[in-house]
Amino acid sequence: MPGADIINTIGITAYILVLFLFLWMAQIPEQDKREHHWLWAVIMILLGRLNMQFLDGYLALTHIQTIYAILLTFEKYNLIVGLLKHLQWHTHIDKSKRYGIYTAAALAALIICFNSLLGYKTAAAIIFSCSQSLALAAMAYLVYKHYQNTRIRNLLLICVVLGLYSLHWLTYPFARNIPIWLAVGFIIGNFFNIILYLFFAYLELYSFQARLLKTEQEAKAMAQKAIAGSNAKSQFLAAMSHELRTPLNGVLGMLAILKKSQLSPRQKDQADIAHQSSKKLLVIINDILDFSKIETGNLTIENVECDVYCTIQGLVDNMHTRFADKGITLNMEIDALKANRVKTDPVRLNRIITNLLNNAIKFTDSGTITLSALFKGCGDARQLHCHIQDTGIGVSEDKLSLLFEAFEQEDNSSTRKYGGTGLGLSICKNLCELMGGGITVSSVKGEGSCFSFYVSTPECSGTPSRRREN
Repeated sequence: MPGADIINTIGITAYILVLFLFLWMAQIPEQDKREHHWLWAVIMILLGRLNMQFLDGYLALTHIQTIYAILLTFEKYNLIVGLLKHLQWHTHIDKSKRYGIYTAAALAALIICFNSLLGYKTAAAIIFSCSQSLALAAMAYLVYKHYQNTRIRNLLLICVVLGLYSLHWLTYPFARNIPIWLAVGFIIGNFFNIILYLFFAYLELYSFQARLLKTEQEAKAMAQKAIAGSNAKSQFLAAMSHELRTPLNGVLGMLAILKKSQLSPRQKDQADIAHQSSKKLLVIINDILDFSKIETGNLTIENVECDVYCTIQGLVDNMHTRFADKGITLNMEIDALKANRVKTDPVRLNRIITNLLNNAIKFTDSGTITLSALFKGCGDARQLHCHIQDTGIGVSEDKLSLLFEAFEQEDNSSTRKYGGTGLGLSICKNLCELMGGGITVSSVKGEGSCFSFYVSTPECSGTPSRRREN
């Protein structure tokens, strides 16, 4: 194989590798088809090399030169268009400048085409070299004028200088019989031209990385803004809950006094309704207050000595009327808790069990509710395990994961039929975790549910401690 063919084969191989690189880059999202123009530029110069390699025996040298000149002109044209689109993405270039360069590149291609067809090989070579130089100069001007990143700008200017040098050797097809040292120069010139392509690839990958970083920063900023908004909302709810709870406690107190006074049966019923409604409203306000404290990390857990058996028995006695009103039987299995004093937060423990019992009563129209509890472990590792099982409506398996989410119920019809804020179980879950435990649920639709939770209850030894959520 002649030396020129070997050189051309090396060039074809190199440009094929560059072609695969730009084919891969064309898959990068949100590129506004910039790589498509650079891909076409590679295809143009690759076709020029193939034209030199395989058409030498079929076409006249003048025709081969013409095809080569046209292809390389449109190669630089596509390079400029891709660069313009890249700069437009970053810097908003004036459209008039863009269209002016498009026109200049197209005219240069036509001039080369006509001169080559007329057989003015020397003129074609001169115009070809000049148009290529103008194309690279235009790229240098655009980058210097519009690109803000100094490091990228300087690197591209260096590549343009290398490209200008390589133009002398890219005119090689216009003079086939040249010394070996000029053939080496042709290889070097093509090497510089490939460097220009690789830099464009780096430029776009750098741009893509910058966009990813910007998107990540914007996402973090939005997340911080959302967290700040959520905290502000929680603080507002906490403040409003305090403001609402104070006068409501006054209303409850006055209604309790009113019920003890001399009232007619009708007035007594009306006072009872007002008192029960106020208590329900207070429960809702307490839910909102606790939830807002949990959200902002301001909920305090007290570890004090207490009798868990008496705590549970007391809260059940207070709820006796609710069980009787719905005709539900409550089974108690808590004798194992007797004569055991442990450290825990009785207020929060009361809240967990009360919420779970209220939930069981709400969704059980008839049947039984079983409350069982026992201690496991000893010393500081002692835990209270409690189970509340009902024969209510149950929950379908695919909805179980939603039960402990804030503001969630099994479906919207449950909210309309049974009421509630959807905060009770979420509060229970958070309280259990803050008290060193957890909560689970098992349920069968139409048969009932069983909520099981455990909390840390160390045996009494030493001074009561205090733990706070961070």
